[in-house]
Amino acid sequence: IAELFSGCPELVPVKADLNLSVTALKPSEARLLNCKEGEPAFLMEQLIYAANQLKVVWGWLVYRGDRFNFKSISRPL
Repeated sequence: IAELFSGCPELVPVKADLNLSVTALKPSEARLLNCKEGEPAFLMEQLIYAANQLKVVWGWLVYRGDRFNFKSISRPL
């Protein structure tokens, strides 16, 4: 990620927050995941911050509840 911000060193990521929660699939999500609307799923949202607390990256993913595997390996950003 640091290479993406090489022209703006003040935006280099220094902290990441990850939130994992349970949700029910919306119609469009269910269609994409080949499931039924309302089935349980996992929602993962991540925010990455620069040293000045500016949010520099945000993303979210929806995973099928019956095929989810989560592994976390911590290391400095």
